[in-house]
Amino acid sequence: ITVVIDKGEAGYTGKLSEATGMVPELPLKNIVFKDGKLAFEFDLAQGAGSMLIKIELTLDSETLKGAWFDPEGNSDIIELTLKK
Repeated sequence: ITVVIDKGEAGYTGKLSEATGMVPELPLKNIVFKDGKLAFEFDLAQGAGSMLIKIELTLDSETLKGAWFDPEGNSDIIELTLKK
């Protein structure tokens, strides 16, 4: 996956995309970056509805490490390489 986050005057904006195209580009919301920690949410399409996914990451050198969570209590580890 690729996550792109920009900082503007009104705060952070972002989007998430997936290389194979199985998941359409998704806008990120509630983006917070503070004290080396990044958190954001997005709505993942699920059949006729959608599911809110929350991601919480910690910046460790050039890597963002953490986990994603869904409302059903599922979660898994995620690691993203930082590119500027």
